[in-house]
Amino acid sequence: MITAIVGLGWGDEGKGKIAHIESQNNDVVVRYNGGANAGHTICLDDDIFKLHHIPAGAVASNEPDLVLTHGVVINPVSMVEEIRQLRRSNIDIADRLRISDRAHCVMPWHIAADVRKGGKIGTTKKGIGPCYADKMHRSNAIRMGDLRKKLDDERTQRFFAVDETFHGQGLWQQYKEAAEFLQPMIFDTGQLLRNAVGSGLNILFEGANGILLDVDFGTFPYCTSSGVGPAAIPQSCGLPNLHLDRIIGIIKCYATRVGEGPFPSEIITPEDEQLLSTCMSESSWFKHTNRPYPIAAKEMSHLIREKGNEYGTTTGRPRRIGWLDLGLTRESVALTGTTEIALMHADTLAGIEGIKMYDDGSLIDIPSYDLDDDIHFRTHFVGKVNAYCGPVSMYSYGPDASEVCLL
Repeated sequence: MITAIVGLGWGDEGKGKIAHIESQNNDVVVRYNGGANAGHTICLDDDIFKLHHIPAGAVASNEPDLVLTHGVVINPVSMVEEIRQLRRSNIDIADRLRISDRAHCVMPWHIAADVRKGGKIGTTKKGIGPCYADKMHRSNAIRMGDLRKKLDDERTQRFFAVDETFHGQGLWQQYKEAAEFLQPMIFDTGQLLRNAVGSGLNILFEGANGILLDVDFGTFPYCTSSGVGPAAIPQSCGLPNLHLDRIIGIIKCYATRVGEGPFPSEIITPEDEQLLSTCMSESSWFKHTNRPYPIAAKEMSHLIREKGNEYGTTTGRPRRIGWLDLGLTRESVALTGTTEIALMHADTLAGIEGIKMYDDGSLIDIPSYDLDDDIHFRTHFVGKVNAYCGPVSMYSYGPDASEVCLL
């Protein structure tokens, strides 16, 4: 069985939890895009794991093999720290982590460039976009397979020394030590994955970000720098003939977005309307829509944010809050080929009066529900998503990995 997990929104949908659950049934768990700009949070009893590069299968009890393909960009220093952080929780993944020798390295100058320029489009300032740009420029790019050699190159050392942003020799030494630490984990992951597929192993492909942040299909230019959906897997993994048996699309019972960019169903206050209108007028994504934009109480947005702990895993930034947009979700399902939907954060909206969904320019009222007796939730909420977007196979009713109901 070959499965992919993909976000149907702007990221932060809860993919990490479902990826962890699905990892228990897989031999190999693969991360195929993005970098340390994406964070997956997994709650296991009293332990909370916040992963950035490493797949959610890292904390699965069956200890699957973990693969980072050449579609991922890697900060070697923060990758080492992530591995060591897991070791402090008695989880050692070094013997089962495989990193592509073709994966590109996020270097200090990428982070510096992102800090200077990334604010205009709301990036996480982790150097991801500039690293992908250097990948396309080729001449200045450094890949994991030649990291140690390139660090000793005179030109690279000059990069470290020339700007105080890079902290000179001390930071160069950190990268050198990280390169040596990671060296035993660097492989030709394309060949490894082709062998795994040929052997009939169960493989889980774990996407980062969400399809509405895809560099081609997302709300450009307010998007990420890589392909996000399952269509990106063959190129990013070296699997040209890959067939996916299941594609699980993850969406919250409401919508969130971090940073800048259009957000049609956002719950906003009247004083925010002018700012949103300005944003919309500058984005080509809105030029072919005529939908109205709902205004609702600031208190509702604040309530959902606090109840759902809607703060970025990577940046800590408060997430913008909106209603579930059925029209966009339908589009996301089509773009990703989703075969089943996982609804997250059902507990966050439980007990709240005035729940709505958004579709084709209209707000739809949804009856409040109590998950102790979930007939209303299944009838009015899950039923609406089933009818408009496709089959819901599970929903999450709490933060812990065990708090999922299969339908």
